[in-house]
Amino acid sequence: PVPGAGARQSYRPELPTTAIPPNPQTNQLNYIMRVVYKDVSSHRYAFPFNQPVDDVLLNLPDYYSIITNPMDLGTIKKRLKSGYYANAAACLADFELLFNNCYRYNRPTEDVYKMGQELERVYRDKLSGLPMPETVNKKYTPAPTKKSMRAVSNGTPRAHSSPVISFPPMSAELAITPPPPIGLPGMKKERRASPRPVKAP
Repeated sequence: PVPGAGARQSYRPELPTTAIPPNPQTNQLNYIMRVVYKDVSSHRYAFPFNQPVDDVLLNLPDYYSIITNPMDLGTIKKRLKSGYYANAAACLADFELLFNNCYRYNRPTEDVYKMGQELERVYRDKLSGLPMPETVNKKYTPAPTKKSMRAVSNGTPRAHSSPVISFPPMSAELAITPPPPIGLPGMKKERRASPRPVKAP
């Protein structure tokens, strides 16, 4: 059996349906997206794992009775791009789940089992370059989606088009009161037109 090929209609990855919580992007999540995921998903043996298993197309009626928590590379990519992961550990747990599902369902003598082993070797090799420690990117701005760009161009805002990042209110000690607009050195005073004298008739 080859778990991973095709797209099963009844399985949908669990993604946020409301406003994404303010889970900031980190240096490790960036590295996983740019290096780990890229190299694993582009490997020649990645095709069975790039999308959910289609148990009907592959004639695997027992797949979802054995694998009750499925995972695939396409779901990991969507979660990385949507800000679903709060930290790198949550993302790496999905990678581990992907490989464990492969080894659980397939026999060691089957091709897909060996393909999963090769992908895991690439995965662990790339993890050796993971930056330490994990830090939050201060200037993290979610990439705009095609739908959000079209919504902006049409003049209609799209709900939940990007994560909502809130900041704590400024304390009274840090609040800055602007100075009065007059009396500052170097400031040019605004000239006002003086009223013209009224001539006696």
